[in-house]
Amino acid sequence: MNVKKLKQAIINRPITGECELDLPEMIKLFDHTCFITKYHDEYRLVRKIYKRKIALKITIKASDAKEIIRSKKLSEVQSGTFSHAAYYGVDGHYL
Repeated sequence: MNVKKLKQAIINRPITGECELDLPEMIKLFDHTCFITKYHDEYRLVRKIYKRKIALKITIKASDAKEIIRSKKLSEVQSGTFSHAAYYGVDGHYL
């Protein structure tokens, strides 16, 4: 999946705050190269290209994040460093 298609599923991308997503399209495009991070109550959708290179990182609504997590049956991995952080990825993959 290329980043251009993923960006097209973003309806509104403000300078700060949460992005508005075309949720059905984002769920369709979300694959093993994407993951969701959570720190306290803030969720971010991240798309990586190689081991640690980030192609896209956006803040998303908690409701959108929870729907993606539920729809894609993403595995949760608690952070070993931060007590209020978690990662959600396909089969627990996120890095």
